[in-house]
Order: sequence, then structure tokens, then C-alpha cells
Amino acid sequence: MTLTVPPASVSAAEKPTPAARHASIPDLRLALVAIATWCGCFLGLLLPLVANVAIVCGVGVAAVWSHRSNRPSSLVLVALCLGLVGGIWTTTVQKSVGEAEPVRSLIDERADVSVTLSLADDPKRLRGTVSPTWLMRGTTSALRWDGRDVSVSVDLVVFASGNVESIRLLPGQDIVVKGRLAASNRLGLEAAVLSTHDRVVVVSGPSWWQTAAGELRSGLREASSGLPPAVAGLLPGLAIGDTSELTFEVDDDFRDTGMTHLLAVSGSNLAIVVGAVLLLTRAARAPVWLTVVVGMVAILGFVILVRPSPSVLRAAAMGVIGLLALGTGRPTAAIPALSATVVVLLWWEPGLAFDLGFGLSVSATLGLVVFASRWTEAGRRRGVPRLVAAAIAVPAAAQLAVSPLLAAADGGINIIAVPANALAAVAVPPAAILGVVATVASAVSMEVATVIAWLASWPVRWLIVVAETGAAIPGGVVSWPAGPGWSLFLVVVVLALLLVLRKRRGRRLLVLVVVALCLLVIPTRSWWSAWPPPGWVMVVCDVGQGDAVVLSVGQGEAIVVDTGPDPELMDGCLDRLGVRRVPLLVITHAHMDHVGGLSGVYSGREVGGILVPGDLPAGEAEDRFAEAASASRRWGPSVGDGFTVGEVTLSVLSGSSAGLDGPNNASIVLRAETHGVSVLLTGDIEEETQQRLLADGSGIAADVLKVPHHGSANGAPGFIEAVGASLAVISVGEDNGYGHPHRSIVDRLKRGGARVERTDRSGDIALVVGKEGMSVATTS
Repeated sequence: MTLTVPPASVSAAEKPTPAARHASIPDLRLALVAIATWCGCFLGLLLPLVANVAIVCGVGVAAVWSHRSNRPSSLVLVALCLGLVGGIWTTTVQKSVGEAEPVRSLIDERADVSVTLSLADDPKRLRGTVSPTWLMRGTTSALRWDGRDVSVSVDLVVFASGNVESIRLLPGQDIVVKGRLAASNRLGLEAAVLSTHDRVVVVSGPSWWQTAAGELRSGLREASSGLPPAVAGLLPGLAIGDTSELTFEVDDDFRDTGMTHLLAVSGSNLAIVVGAVLLLTRAARAPVWLTVVVGMVAILGFVILVRPSPSVLRAAAMGVIGLLALGTGRPTAAIPALSATVVVLLWWEPGLAFDLGFGLSVSATLGLVVFASRWTEAGRRRGVPRLVAAAIAVPAAAQLAVSPLLAAADGGINIIAVPANALAAVAVPPAAILGVVATVASAVSMEVATVIAWLASWPVRWLIVVAETGAAIPGGVVSWPAGPGWSLFLVVVVLALLLVLRKRRGRRLLVLVVVALCLLVIPTRSWWSAWPPPGWVMVVCDVGQGDAVVLSVGQGEAIVVDTGPDPELMDGCLDRLGVRRVPLLVITHAHMDHVGGLSGVYSGREVGGILVPGDLPAGEAEDRFAEAASASRRWGPSVGDGFTVGEVTLSVLSGSSAGLDGPNNASIVLRAETHGVSVLLTGDIEEETQQRLLADGSGIAADVLKVPHHGSANGAPGFIEAVGASLAVISVGEDNGYGHPHRSIVDRLKRGGARVERTDRSGDIALVVGKEGMSVATTS
């Protein structure tokens, strides 16, 4: 006899109870407070205090009214009010210190001061500079100017030229630097920027744990020194966040493939190391509470090893979330824990609200908490092995969560990132764990550490292969309009796609749409992307943080103005344009972001003559000329000089360095006339030269403006307006560290009616002149 259970009984037994359904829903009350706190930090920075008080009062009144009306929204409004008050208050307090006297007056006067600074992080080497230049962040304790001393505590960014690395500065050290104050170009709470060419004086040594961490980090660098340069630079960055030896080529490849998060300490680094410790404790059958305690100790030790800078503390806080979820046995507790962590960190350091890395870390963690485990289990139910399902779900969830922020910042959506990170996933854990083991072993035996570093090099080599291959794939980044509005729109698009994917019919429809797009768009995209566009007369090459302008003078011939920092990028741009001969090469001034790519111009090409500043200094720039340009005629410019090559006429408007402040102001300024269009090429001129050009009435009005100094804010009032260009091109590198271009410059250009194009978002930018007038084409 067979007993048949009715279907209704089965469904009733499997149907989750209301209590179970309620337990599966995450608690979002703290999430509302975290979102409001984040918004409050932005409002506190961008709006005056009166406006912020009005906003808080308005939300508070709405909360009281909603509560008296017994509306469900009252709790939401109370949470929003609390978060706004906290974010606005902490940000306003810190902002007011930076805007108080005497700091504000010193910034306005661009005064020369002596600053005592407590370093917050390791000095970072910048690209494209004529001499080694380092970016340092810290908090001041004293300012000295004109024989006066004042105690003041503000956040400061320092650009220091010289061999800072030789004195091995560590976080927590107090140093004294002398230089000129200027307003910060960044969106954040740094009160000012200080530029210095003087030597850095060390006032106090670091703490004992910073010293120990520094010795361990040096130990890993020494243990890796015998490996190939790309591997030796990547291993310390992957294991302990030390990118001091990272090569530019590896850095670029990792950025192009969406693997940048592997280059610095993040939640994933910490999760790998702590996860290995937790596996050992669970293998020893330790109770849950002991596992959590050991995990916390591992996090503390890792923080000490990689230095407790704000970014490291952020990663540690994110790592604690997983331990809390493990200890409580409640996966849904992760979202309240994440929210509480965000609130505490923003109250402690409101400047994190404006840090892209912090936003990416929070977004990626949220994506992992909400999607990764569900997608992994969904793959298992369909017969996919757990490791394979997790290798796909984890990078997909993280990339989905961070895509809106990356699109807003970079103007593109990286479609290579998910497969690249999935391929990299197998190599990251062994490389990171072996790197940390080699670091610790270096304190005992350098020979043992060297062997372990050699073992770690093999998964690191695989990561480099993945990055190089992914970076070589054309069309890996899909263009997307930058800005917060488009970022929010992308969030809506992502949420809509997730809703569609929940239904089988929706998934089928989405597959059909993707296949149709591939069949229709990819072939036409290759036709659209033909480069250069017919009728091009000028191209601003995408050479990173630097300048490189190409003016067509005939089939296969062009004038080149500046060469960017990288010979390969310069050579690639000219190859794409089919330039085989350069009758005239102009170097506006002797900074490496304008002359570093010189040998790329000479790669398989004939160069007629070179126009260079008369006071080209000795050093690396002069060495580049001696190496690459020895066969070319070379001369200095004089104001009023003119050159005509093909359809292009050049006039020198400025180029004398007499009495000018620095190489930037001594840049050669050219006005080019080509096919009825005027172009003003400004090098890196700053306020002094811009004012002189305005006063001289040098005929600076032009149809196209190559914006001075990559969009820096240190220009003369009225200069942009006097040029009156309808097209403004900013040659600037992605994540350049200088805050270029400054938003005030972009706003001024747009208010004047100019179309603004940027190489960091548009790639190569071509000016095309046809029967219907002037137009623009880009490579992205």
C-alpha cells in the first residue's frame, strides 16, 4: 500500500512561518541613520550653517508631526533627523577650524609658512614630475610665519619635491616642512595644500609599533627584491598594502581591469588573512566564542602590520562585521553592524564621507552581505560546485555594488572586472597568505622569507597575466555619464535588473536583449570606432596626467606640442593617428608630464626641429633630450615668433622665463590657426602669466582652449572668460592625486558656454573641421 501525501500538505509544511520570514528580513533602521549621516557630512561641507540648520529643523518638524499623526513614517524621519544632525555637526566643526583665522588669511595670501605636521599615512610617490615628488597627509600642530607662531590643528596635504624616501618617514612621526599654502582642489576637509622644495626635518620618531611594522614591511621588500620588478612590486602591495615599489605598468593594467582593490589593503586582504586564522581555529574544534576572539586578535595584529591609517582602520571595521555575524549566528545582523560601523567612522572622521575608497569599501561589503551568499547557493542548487559558484558570485556581487560609484567617478562601467576578478580569485588567497607569512618570517630569517616570497611569486605572476590580458581587450569599459545624478540613475537600473532576474521570463528576455545587442552593437561599434575621424585637425592624446597635443599638417605629418609622461602612450597615440613625420616638436616646459614621453615621438619617426624653453634645466629632462633628440635642430622661442607648417600657423604669445615664478609660468604659450579654427595652447601657466597675457592684450581669444595646468584652480580671474572658447579640453590623468580638474574651473568654463572634454573620461579627443563647422570625436 502506498501512502500519498497531498500537495497541499507538503506546501503547508514547507511554507515558512511569519516569524521565520520576519527573521530573514534585515533590520534597516540603522541603515537609515548611516545614509542620513553620510548625507549630513556632504551638506555640512557644501552648504552654509544656516541652510543646514533649516534642513534639520524641517526634518525634525516633519518627524514630530508624523509622530503625532501616528504615521509609520515617523520612525524613518527620526532616524533621518538623527543622522543628519550627527553628520552636519561633525563636518561643520572640522570645517570651521580650517576656515578660521589665521589659516584662511594665509591661504588667501598664498603665504610662505613653516608647518609642524603629524603624518597620517605613508608618503606616496606621484607620477609625471620632473623631480621625485611625494604626497603626504597629516594634521598640523603649529604654524610659523613672519616670526609668529600659532597652535592650530587642521588637516593638510603636502606636495614635497626631493628625496623624501631616503629618510623613510612613517605614520605618526612629527615633521617640519616649509612651503607655500594654497587652497585645496579636493572635495574634502583638508584645510589647505602646501608645496615645498625644502628638505623635510624630522622632529620626532614613530611609536614602537610603527617602527616594528616598518621593519617588517622592509623585510618583505628585501625578500622580494630578487623577483622580477613587476612581481616584486605587486607582492608587498597585495599582502600588506605596500605599493612603494609597484610599477606603473602593473598599476595601469590593474586599473583597466577593475582589479585595483588588490593593490591596497582592503576588506578582502583582511578577510583572507583572518579567514585563514579562523580555519585553523575551527580545525582545532575551538568554540565559536574563542574563534571570534582569535579573529579579533588577528585583525589587531594585521592593522599593526599594515599601519593604522584611516584606510586600514576602515578595512578593519569592515572585517569586524563578518566576525559579529559569525558570533551572533545571525546573517541579517551584518547590515545593522555595517551601518553602525559607518556611523561611528563618519563621526570619528567625517572626511571619510568624501573618500572614494571608503565609499567603494562600504558598497562592496554591502554587495557581499546582500547578494554573494544568495547567488552562491543559487548556483549550488543548479549543480555548480560551491567553489566555482563562490568564485563567480563574490566578484559579481562586489562589482555590481560598486559600479554606480565607479561610473560617477570615472565615467565608465568596467565589463571586464567580473571575469578578471573571477580568474584572479584562485590566486589571491595563496599570494596574500604567503606574503604575510614571508613578512613575519623576515624578522627571524631572511633566507626563509626569500623562499616563501618565491613561492608567493607564482600566484602573483598569474594575477599579472590576468591584468595584462584584460587590459589588452578593447572596449572593456563602457562609457557612462559621470556625476552623482547619473550614478543614482544607474542604481535604479541595477535594481530594476535585479527585479527582472528574479523571474524566469525576465531572465529569458534579458538573455535575448543581450544577444541582440551583441549582434547589432559590436559590429557597428567597430565601424564607429574608426580612428582617426575624417577631417581631424587636432587631437589631444590621452597620456594620463600630462599634456600631448597633435596638430595635423598633412597626410602622415603633424606638429606635436608636449609628449606626456610615458613614451609608450605617446607612441601609441601617434600610431593611431598614422603620424610618420613630425616637422616641429614643441616642449612647453621641462616637467616630466610634458617631456617624459619624448622618446615615443622618435620611435620610428623623423623629427625636424624642437622648440624648447630657453632655460631647460639640467637633470632628467635634459637627459631625455640628449638621448632622443640629439639629431634634431633645437632652439628657444621669442614672443612674436611665428611658424607655418602646412595649414597650421603658430604664434608664440609667451615663453620667456625672466622674473617668472617657476617652470609652469615659463611655459611656451602658442596660438594656432588651422582650417579657420583658432586654438590656444597654454602649457601649465598659472596666475602670474595669465595676468600678464590679460594685461598685454596678447590676442588670447580662441575657439578652442587647452585648459592651463590640467584644470588647476590657481589661475587668474577673467582669463577663461577672456579666451571665450566654445570648446575647452582638459588633459588630465585619472585619480591623479592633485584634484585636477578643479570643479570651479569646470563650472566657469560651462557658465561661459564652453563644451568641456576631459581625457580621463573621453580618451583621445579629436577636433574635426568639416563643411558644417567644428565638431568633436573621442575614442571612448
